[in-house]
Amino acid sequence: DSSFYWYTNQSLIPVAHALFDDTGLHDVNYYKSTVSGVTEQNTAASFSLYPNPAENVLHLQLSKNNTVNNVKIFNFYGQLVMESTAVIDVVDVSRLTKGMYVIQVIDFNGNVSANRFVKD
Repeated sequence: DSSFYWYTNQSLIPVAHALFDDTGLHDVNYYKSTVSGVTEQNTAASFSLYPNPAENVLHLQLSKNNTVNNVKIFNFYGQLVMESTAVIDVVDVSRLTKGMYVIQVIDFNGNVSANRFVKD
């Protein structure tokens, strides 16, 4: 069995955790930041993505008129396979191989969220 945790570059609090073995992915957990001590951590940025499954492009839409500041895409093994620090709402996923991925989005306020998507 293998287990991977994803963290923001701003804290040691995990954002997501994935558990898998030879038969595949079994569990993915996403965490919202919480109040720690007297400093309030940023809450997760809510976003939607479409189409899912995606073939060539993946559209991102944040709630509350937020703007995407950073996008990271991780493969099934938790390896970073794509990253963008540009202000974007469309991600070109045409170069990714078919499979399941986790996309992490950070908005301009530092709020973090993650979703799964399938690349066809």
